[in-house]
Amino acid sequence: NSETLTSLTSATLNSKDVANNSTNYVTAIVKNAGTADIATNYQITAARNATLGNTQNTVTLSVKELTVSTNFTSTTKEYDGTTSINITTSNLSGVIGTESVTATGSGNFDNKNVGTGKTITATYTLSGTDAANYSISSATTTGSITAKTVTLSASKTYDGTTSLTNYVTVTTGIDGEALTYTGATSNDAHVGTSNKYINAITLANGTGGVATNYALPTLDAVNAPVTINQLSSVTWSGGATGNWSSANNWGNALPTAVNGINDVATAVIPSGKTVTFDSDTSTTNAYTGNIINNGTLDFSGTSNFTSTNLISGTGAITKSNTNTLTLSGANTYSGNTTINTGTLKISGT
Repeated sequence: NSETLTSLTSATLNSKDVANNSTNYVTAIVKNAGTADIATNYQITAARNATLGNTQNTVTLSVKELTVSTNFTSTTKEYDGTTSINITTSNLSGVIGTESVTATGSGNFDNKNVGTGKTITATYTLSGTDAANYSISSATTTGSITAKTVTLSASKTYDGTTSLTNYVTVTTGIDGEALTYTGATSNDAHVGTSNKYINAITLANGTGGVATNYALPTLDAVNAPVTINQLSSVTWSGGATGNWSSANNWGNALPTAVNGINDVATAVIPSGKTVTFDSDTSTTNAYTGNIINNGTLDFSGTSNFTSTNLISGTGAITKSNTNTLTLSGANTYSGNTTINTGTLKISGT
């Protein structure tokens, strides 16, 4: 026939929702141009709708794109083990009429690791009764994640060295992320030195933790404190004879004192060893701890010296050199006492 329909003014659909695309269909149309008399001569019958499986009257609706204003509150954050960053959203635009749609946004870096020029993406979730009829695109910018400063501390028993290997605690403050370290040393090796601190350390990857995501604090007594505890006893490990002041003779744990605090509580001289207590040496004469002498303890010096050490054991004591030696401790050693040169005074009981 010669009737034509060249355009439509409007059409009425069975459903307004995108979710019903598979069964949606046109229920009425209004023409804009053409010779067909729609109202009198034509109708859209129920048999022609998509619900009944007929493909001659189907409707496909597209979701409507919404826009939203995104405010990246900050584009820089300290490393926290996550990709998240705060954003705020406002002015959701494009929702039709009184339809119920709400946009909730979240911001995330491209990964959690420290770096600059990193991509930040704001993504949105739509909710509400009519949310399925809409979509919303993500927004992007760039930003930085800075390293997180770790907390450091160290504690060990005196061993005569500044090494802190196996004695440092590194706290990241991030659950599931631990670090290791290399090259840790203390600025001082002694029990009695005040304000000791870690003066060198290099962070290394650990269980769950990546060193480049962290930074060291300022290495001082406040931020990286070191505690060195007194060693209960040390035994002479040197040869048959030798000087007290040589740390090698004590396996580095030299019995000495700083600020009147002994690094070692008790020094032990084994049987068959002769140890020269070289009292002119400051590291030797500072020691006031106990001495268990089962060998020979030879006091030797040119300056007068008073020993307050409590000397016990089965060994002997000899007095060498020209000075005056005063033994003022409550000594209980049972070996002989020999004066080779100089003067010996006994004032202890």
